[in-house]
Amino acid sequence: MKIPVMTKEWIEAVWKANLKEVIKADDKIFDRYKCPVFMNLIVTSTNIQRRQKEEIKRLIQQHGGVS
Repeated sequence: MKIPVMTKEWIEAVWKANLKEVIKADDKIFDRYKCPVFMNLIVTSTNIQRRQKEEIKRLIQQHGGVS
C-alpha cells in the first residue's frame, strides 16, 4: 500500500472515516486531500530565458510551490 503525502486534513478525514468503518488510508475518497507536487517548495532559477522562467513559475505555483 502506497501512503500519500499527508496533510492535517487528510489525517483528520482518515481518522473520522475509521471511527465508522475500517477503511484504507489510500482509498480514492481521500484523493482530494493529497498534497500538491511542489507543496511548500521554494524554487529558484538562473540562466533560463524569461519566457521559460514564467512558464516554470506558473507550473510551480499551480502545483503548490513558491517561486
